[in-house]
Amino acid sequence: MLYYNDKIPDVELCKIGNEFEENMINANTTNIQNDYATKMLLLFFPFQYKTDFPNFENRWIYFQNCSQNGMIYWDSERLMIKNIQDVENSKKKIINKR
Repeated sequence: MLYYNDKIPDVELCKIGNEFEENMINANTTNIQNDYATKMLLLFFPFQYKTDFPNFENRWIYFQNCSQNGMIYWDSERLMIKNIQDVENSKKKIINKR
């Protein structure tokens, strides 16, 4: 059983799809990507031990490889985008209206 009270980073901050600019991504974005990957792996990767994950600095690449190779729960992307990210986006709209 996992208990985690920190929020999941906004997927927009991960700059997904900008891999061709990988050399230009700053340290803050890399940290956000690795944080997002950690949470996705905790939620959707069938792990048994903490040692199943690589070091924090390598989790984004590991997460991408797991996703491409079908090692992540098959419906994880929809669940993240349609549920968790929609909640984040709705918060943005409320904040922007003020």
